[in-house]
Amino acid sequence: MIEYLKWDSEFFGLTIGKISNPSLSTEEFSETINMARNHGYQLLYIFFSEISYTANLIENSGAIFVDEKVTFRKKVPDLSSALPFQVLSYAGAINQTLKNLAIESGKYSRFKSDKNLCHKFSDLYEAWMVNSLNKTMADETLVAKINDNIVGMVTLKKNDITGKIGIIAVDEKYRGQGIGTALLNAADNWYINEVLTYAEVVTQRANKPACYLYERNNYHVHHVEFIFHYYIK
Repeated sequence: MIEYLKWDSEFFGLTIGKISNPSLSTEEFSETINMARNHGYQLLYIFFSEISYTANLIENSGAIFVDEKVTFRKKVPDLSSALPFQVLSYAGAINQTLKNLAIESGKYSRFKSDKNLCHKFSDLYEAWMVNSLNKTMADETLVAKINDNIVGMVTLKKNDITGKIGIIAVDEKYRGQGIGTALLNAADNWYINEVLTYAEVVTQRANKPACYLYERNNYHVHHVEFIFHYYIK
């Protein structure tokens, strides 16, 4: 029932597990926590597809509600779009600009809102960017440029017939100029070239500018998850 998360455990220095879509009584929840404690778990990520009695039970037990995670999806268009900005494939190493953009992309992240993990938040997103560039967590990284300066970026990955956005961000000094839409259009072009059928991107419900951007670009809510962090004492 509890999935051990090796990468998270090693990164945060805690023994971390994940439970998805539990439906537990008070007694069953207590038994689950005791089992986790006996196996040395220190933190559980608990994911719900809808807020339920069990979610309320878990929150009342001391768990922290950290995220309403929204997955947006759309069908990949048949035709590519012209790009108003220069958007190019990036194959270099991480630099300070990309590091800053990656960190900015996660400002609504549960890893930043959780006071027990936020000290590692910047390192987490820097690692995500590094692992995207080295093709561990992404198949492509695109950057938007103005006068040879990187002002936005998006990382992309293939998963069967679906293209997934990992990180997307625009330098705050250049927002409101259509760069976010240009990055999404460039992502569409990549999906078309890779013969993919669907496109997905995940964000937080609290990140209203991102949700608005995706909805404006023909994405629709496909799936919602409510996430709690439960620290085992």
